[in-house]
Amino acid sequence: MSHLEVIKDQFHDLIDRVQDEAVLVRYLGAIASEIKGESADLWNDLTPKQQKDVLEAVDQTNDPSRLISHQEAIKRHAPWRIR
Repeated sequence: MSHLEVIKDQFHDLIDRVQDEAVLVRYLGAIASEIKGESADLWNDLTPKQQKDVLEAVDQTNDPSRLISHQEAIKRHAPWRIR
């Protein structure tokens, strides 16, 4: 069996295990776009407002006064943590 055939078999096995229709539809669209040679560029799928929000978030990460440590984030989110 060729390496390509092994990959395809693994891919088919994974697909067979997915029970969420929305997940399958999302991946079907991504694969179809790839086959057509279309770029699955998430950025272009965002609205101008969403793009602006993302750029603002990136800018905020460059401001040390707006950042918290990993330990602080864990502490703040502890009430919602799934155990």
